[in-house]
Amino acid sequence: MHRVVKSIDFQDEPLQREVNLKRFKITNLERLYDNGSFRRALNIEFDPMGKLVIRSEPQQLKTVLSRVVNDIVQGGSSGVNSRTLNNSKAIENYVSRLGTLKERDDKETDGASQFVPIPGPRPSRRSKALIPKDVEIALTAQGVSKRLAELKNLDAEKYPMAALDSLRSLLECSLKAYCDAKGLAPKRRGTYVYLDSVCEAVEEHLDQTGPDQNKGIAQALRRFRSKTVLFSDKADLDSVNHNPYIVVTKPQVKETWESLEDVLRHILSTK
Repeated sequence: MHRVVKSIDFQDEPLQREVNLKRFKITNLERLYDNGSFRRALNIEFDPMGKLVIRSEPQQLKTVLSRVVNDIVQGGSSGVNSRTLNNSKAIENYVSRLGTLKERDDKETDGASQFVPIPGPRPSRRSKALIPKDVEIALTAQGVSKRLAELKNLDAEKYPMAALDSLRSLLECSLKAYCDAKGLAPKRRGTYVYLDSVCEAVEEHLDQTGPDQNKGIAQALRRFRSKTVLFSDKADLDSVNHNPYIVVTKPQVKETWESLEDVLRHILSTK
């Protein structure tokens, strides 16, 4: 019977995955098909060898079983669980809500072997990278593209220091590429353009141009440069890059990305 259940296309990924898991509550399904009223309602039986004999239309059987499986997976909220299926009367009450399947017109029968199980969807693996795969880039600077690509694949949980250091590098390089794309000229200190100067130039540009969203991005970038939360501001991010006694944790790295996500998404998407 479990083979028949696994052949149903539930049109629901979590449910499809559940029936293929070892923890699927098969005992609740067994309680049902061990009961004569359930077998009669679905027009199924087991022959003397214990093989399933199906006299109802296969698609109708799948439709009813789809409801049964959903009720079992839902458990307590649907009332189909080990406590409520522990006596014949309770099972008969449940079966009465399912209706009765008619015997096939051609009087033919099917066995479980004719039902081909549908593999459950593979569970999606949680990414350990700091930056999600859906962060897009339109800036043409190759160095920015490569930094972004590496951060999308770097295991930030295993290498938090490297992830935070790379994030700072991505921020500075993407802001400089943005300045080049917009024709901005950040102030120099000597022969160098520092992150502070680039932030100020981009903030001023965003404040003066475009929709209100730009002003919001400028405010977020300005907030990042202020002393707010550990490693969520520029001074601490700089310290990770230069101070040999600073150590960061995985939550701090995640928090830093979250404080910069809107800014970087906006800057990177600039054409």
